[in-house]
Amino acid sequence: MVRKDSKYLRSELLSKESEKFAEELLEDKIKGKSMTSTQLRRYYGEVKNLERQLISLKINKEKKEEAWFSIEPMVKLLKAKASYDTREGKSSRLPDSFKNFIHSAVNSIETEDDFKAFLKFFEACVGYYSAIAPK
Repeated sequence: MVRKDSKYLRSELLSKESEKFAEELLEDKIKGKSMTSTQLRRYYGEVKNLERQLISLKINKEKKEEAWFSIEPMVKLLKAKASYDTREGKSSRLPDSFKNFIHSAVNSIETEDDFKAFLKFFEACVGYYSAIAPK
């Protein structure tokens, strides 16, 4: 999903694809789904927190390659959190398109570089959504 091969981030991921996803979220909001900028930023904040943990672990560990394996389970946990927040009956229910986004993205993350690419993609999505979402 995030990289065109094992080495490079796809440029369209940070432009066309992230803008398209932001527009999809807005369409869901118009249809009555309750994705707010705050909810989106909360998830983005969780991902940024995982990045900070990764950086901290890399600084404090002798074996830097182990740092990724320390946070990888928490990255995978994002799927469960998104599923929980999209369940029926929840008053601040998130749209299914957001759950699908998180599931697809997390499924594509296998390495630290994949995680970093996802982080950039998510950052672009938040930026586009914040720009187009009604206040």
